[in-house]
Amino acid sequence: MFNFAYCEEKNRIYINIEDDLSSSEIDAYIKGLTDLIERTRPGFTVLADLSESRISFVEKSAEFQVIRDYSIKKGFKNVATVLEAYAYKLHKGSPFPGVKNTFLCVREAEAFLDSLV
Repeated sequence: MFNFAYCEEKNRIYINIEDDLSSSEIDAYIKGLTDLIERTRPGFTVLADLSESRISFVEKSAEFQVIRDYSIKKGFKNVATVLEAYAYKLHKGSPFPGVKNTFLCVREAEAFLDSLV
């Protein structure tokens, strides 16, 4: 399951992923996020909370490169990714493709993005 939110004031997209996504959900995720990116202004940031997702979802992160490429074209500034402790530890040893700026809690991820000027 996934959901998105957009904060116009912060020009930030919030992504929340729980469990894993099926092939049809991945297609809907890519379409929905692409549509949401259209609403942003240049310099937008993304907070992706994957702390409730399965490792299998994080391991598929390379499948979402199309979104990263589209975001860059639309003026993407930076991302903060929240991982659960085990995934965080795995990522530190062998980074998941495309996953960067990882944190263990939303508060720290939010503070990182808020610190960007």
